[in-house]
Amino acid sequence: MPVEVSHRSGMRAFTFDRCSAVIAWVCANVPLVTQTKLYKLLFYSDFLGYRSSGRSLTGVAYCRMPYGPVPAGFSVLRAALEEREVVSVEEVTFQNGNTGEVFRVGPRGERAADSLEPDDLVVLRFVRDTLGGLPPSAISDRSHEETAWKETPPKAMIDYEHARAVDHAAGGVVSDCFARTPCLPQTPPPHSEPRGSSKVLAARVRGVGTAAADVS
Repeated sequence: MPVEVSHRSGMRAFTFDRCSAVIAWVCANVPLVTQTKLYKLLFYSDFLGYRSSGRSLTGVAYCRMPYGPVPAGFSVLRAALEEREVVSVEEVTFQNGNTGEVFRVGPRGERAADSLEPDDLVVLRFVRDTLGGLPPSAISDRSHEETAWKETPPKAMIDYEHARAVDHAAGGVVSDCFARTPCLPQTPPPHSEPRGSSKVLAARVRGVGTAAADVS
């Protein structure tokens, strides 16, 4: 994982504690989190976080892979998450008869998630409400429609500046939100701290969430 503050990291230095808190929250609040689904939920959370505040949530860099954006160095991160009991990974049988791995919050994960800031939770809840109930393949397909994926060469790192064009997180709901009210700033200053009242931001994003299926 990159530790420098750059457009590859969403203008945030990566730390294990912050990244593990975000992942723990996702695993605790989203149903059936497979590895592919986790990749895409993290991508949208980070890029929408950058779009709203000028910084990503986790400081993770993403690589443009055939099935969508993938967190760079995730295998190492996963091993650390399991070793520290932030998450547990279980083999399950799905309704269609296929088997696969599902990420669940671990014994130490819920405490880690308590460290998240109010503005982080606004973004995470928006992503959960718009994408959390979809199967991994559907989220992956939507990520392929993003400028971030289309305009990045294969296996190259994705520039967070593409976050300004994120549009398919909720089937166009984000753009519709901008048409009605600027729920998330369209041009965040690249070096700014998170700004604005979390209550105001929550109220604006809440209006977007009502347009999508509630999977709480």
